[in-house]
Amino acid sequence: MPGPGRARAAGGEVALVTSNAQPDRGHPDAGRRRAQLAPDDDRPRAPSPAECAWAAAKTKGTYLSAFYRQIMRRQGKQKAVMAVTHKILVIAWNLLTTGALYDDPGAAALCKNNHEQLRRRAIRQLESLGYQVTVKPREKDAA
Repeated sequence: MPGPGRARAAGGEVALVTSNAQPDRGHPDAGRRRAQLAPDDDRPRAPSPAECAWAAAKTKGTYLSAFYRQIMRRQGKQKAVMAVTHKILVIAWNLLTTGALYDDPGAAALCKNNHEQLRRRAIRQLESLGYQVTVKPREKDAA
């Protein structure tokens, strides 16, 4: 599955912690706990699923990149990234539960489904207009 690889942004994550140190009694914030930024450490962090989705969207010729572009046209980049994130998690769950290896169906898998959907939609529209539709493949011209 495509992922972030080495191109991961460094130090992009910040955790909030509460401080137990109390200010002086005369201070207006005396006795209150305030959120502070955790110290930045050098521990390696696992990439978030959204980072994996961004990386998968930037690849070329893969199923996830084609899925990203399809959703992005209709709903925008952020929603498309969340859809790809969900798709990655579903794929990962299926791979873990079945023990199978990931086999990328490629970008053509979405185009194939799209052509079938277009064909069915055109037939349905013609039938709703009162036509009886019989579909047969076009014959090659031998000219």
